[in-house]
Amino acid sequence: MITYRFLPKEDWARVQFIFDLHGGKIPQIGEIQIAEQDGEIVGMHVLQLVPHAEPLWIKEGWRGKVSWRRFLLEIDKLFPAGAAYFAFTPNGRTTRMAELAGMH
Repeated sequence: MITYRFLPKEDWARVQFIFDLHGGKIPQIGEIQIAEQDGEIVGMHVLQLVPHAEPLWIKEGWRGKVSWRRFLLEIDKLFPAGAAYFAFTPNGRTTRMAELAGMH
């Protein structure tokens, strides 16, 4: 009988071989669900939480004085090299800011 369950974080090393096969990494944040038969993992599904940076707000009169780039530099320090996060850009101005910051 196949059983389905969420894998406790302390057991995530059990699925490392799957990520190795596909050149991926176990996510730092999320949940891993497995299908198991007699203790053997026969399937896996991962829920990954994807961070996004928003909203950005600077008080009128302070725009041009408060650095939105400084905000992004500090946020970048929270992530390991190569990690990604999203920023939704609802208008052309914020899209251009994201482009200037090197986002794509």
